[in-house]
Amino acid sequence: MQNPTRLQTTGQTLELFHVQTNTSIELPPNFTVIRIGKPKEQFIPDINVATLPNTDFVSRLHAEIQTERSTFYLVDLGSTNGTYLNNMRLEPRERYPLSLGDKIDLGHGSKVTFIFLQKQHVVDQSDTILNNPPTVIQIEFLPQSDQSLMKRFSRPVGLVLISTGLLIVVVWILTGHAFTPVSLLAILASCVLSVAGYRLFTTGKILN
Repeated sequence: MQNPTRLQTTGQTLELFHVQTNTSIELPPNFTVIRIGKPKEQFIPDINVATLPNTDFVSRLHAEIQTERSTFYLVDLGSTNGTYLNNMRLEPRERYPLSLGDKIDLGHGSKVTFIFLQKQHVVDQSDTILNNPPTVIQIEFLPQSDQSLMKRFSRPVGLVLISTGLLIVVVWILTGHAFTPVSLLAILASCVLSVAGYRLFTTGKILN
C-alpha cells in the first residue's frame, strides 16, 4: 500500500503539525503505517513524542496512521488516556478516516495536539534567480562635452568675481575711508566675491 498518487505527483508531503510547540514533523514518503508513541526497551515508534511537553500520559504505543487505497485512517492502539479525532474519542483498535486539516489529540485535555497537513516542498530558488535576474540600476553621467563646457563657463565667471573683489579693496584703499560700517561691509563683500571666484575657477563650483 502506498500514499495516494495525487500526493506523489503534486510535489507535496504530509506532516503532523504540533500545536503546542509550533513545529512540524514530516511523515516519510510512501508509508503504510506510522506508529506514534514513546520508546520502550527495543521498541522505537515512528514518531517519538517523548521530547515534547506534557507527554507523561501518552502511552508507549498510543496510536497509528494507516494508508489504504489513497485513504488515511487513524487508529487508537488501546492507549490509557485515549486518542481524540476532532475532539471525538476513538474506540480502541477501530479505524477512523483521517482528512487533511483534522485535529489529533493524544490523551484528553488537548495538551498534545497535532494537525494532519499537507506540506508544500520548497521551490528551488536557483531557477528563479536565473529566470529573473536582479534589477541593475544604471547611473548616467553628463557627456564629456557638457562637462568641458561647464568648466569653460565657470572659469571666466570665477575670474570676474575675483577681479570684482579686488577692485572693491582697491577703491576702498584709494578713497582712504576709515573703518566705518559701510567700509566693513565692502571688505566683507570683497572677501565673499574673491572666495567664490576662486572656487569657480579651480573646481568649477562654489559649494561642494
